[in-house]
Amino acid sequence: MSTSGETLRRLAWLHPEWPLGVAAAAAWTTLLLVHLTPSGHWCVMSAAMTLPAVLPAARRVALTGLWRWRYRAVSLFGGAHLAVWAAVGVVAVPAGEIVRGASGPFAPAVVVALLLAAAVWELTPAKARALRAGHRVAVVPPSGRAALTGLLREGGRHGARCLRGCWLLMAAPAVAGHEALPIMLPLTGIVVVQKWARRTGESAAAAAVVLVGTAMLAAT
Repeated sequence: MSTSGETLRRLAWLHPEWPLGVAAAAAWTTLLLVHLTPSGHWCVMSAAMTLPAVLPAARRVALTGLWRWRYRAVSLFGGAHLAVWAAVGVVAVPAGEIVRGASGPFAPAVVVALLLAAAVWELTPAKARALRAGHRVAVVPPSGRAALTGLLREGGRHGARCLRGCWLLMAAPAVAGHEALPIMLPLTGIVVVQKWARRTGESAAAAAVVLVGTAMLAAT
């Protein structure tokens, strides 16, 4: 009978992308327990919401390269992905603060409007094309400088494609700021399901329904 240690080693062997899952869990824990600056909140929120969706792509990258490079590949790919979202925060964080400040007591209504707009966006051909693009990851050289460059390039591209499909989903949390935590879980669920789905487009209607429900939750 396998011991718990052997089971964990087997899981780590089968899922070399596990460090990104641990990083996502740490990000959620930080959001729950620590009051962060706006820019810090954005970076941690991006990690919490997008890293779970990166796991399938990171797994493919790890399994198609040299085995001894697997954790380096996962880290570089995931880090480049997050770097895109951190760069977006340079604009998104002050823009969210400006909108929140200008809206005053109507800021929750703005969040609801953004969630409803995201629900409509889920049903558009543009979102379907963005989802298809987000599932593509090019083969990276197995080792050496070419691998390092390739991993950073593909991780950045993956982040940019994720941004293309999820920008409107992230607009509401950007405006909500530290009050975004209640709506983050359903939004993360949408991102993860759409990234993990074998066929793109199947979850569009369900995502729209979840977003409408999240808007109703935010309105209460």
